[in-house]
Amino acid sequence: MTLTQDIFKRTFKTLRVSLTNTCNLACNYCVNPSVKNKTDFEYNGSALLSNQQYLNIIQSLHKTLNLETIRLTGGEPLLYKSIIPLIEGIKKIGIEKIKITTNATLLNDNVFELKRAGVYSINVSLDAVDDAISFKINKRRNLKKILNGIQKTVDAGIHIKISCVVMK
Repeated sequence: MTLTQDIFKRTFKTLRVSLTNTCNLACNYCVNPSVKNKTDFEYNGSALLSNQQYLNIIQSLHKTLNLETIRLTGGEPLLYKSIIPLIEGIKKIGIEKIKITTNATLLNDNVFELKRAGVYSINVSLDAVDDAISFKINKRRNLKKILNGIQKTVDAGIHIKISCVVMK
């Protein structure tokens, strides 16, 4: 076994980078029950690391592992205000496949900029396609905005995957 392989001789080609520990939803499967009814949300876009710190870490790991893919996640990664320059920096490092996992609440306003910056694919977590059920799960009235963001992603030609949590 080497630093670039696990005990089964698998190599590490994908790096998951969590940009925030905050989300703009209050899903009942994710949020502490004491705050699950919270409907007000405020986030200032600050992160634990700066873009340069993220890029230094990614570049260092890329030199060792020859990464093929970076997956940007959170919380909600689109809350990270410097996500576009970060994506551009990752592309300059030489990593071609940049993927984002998102709840899609902010996708509608950002998808074409994400495409321009170099996003390869987007994974959307979709709780429901019925507005009342969606609200019951995530405590927000934003299903139309989410569905519009999904459609814009398709229109932009970005690979898209929709994931859901199946519940009774």
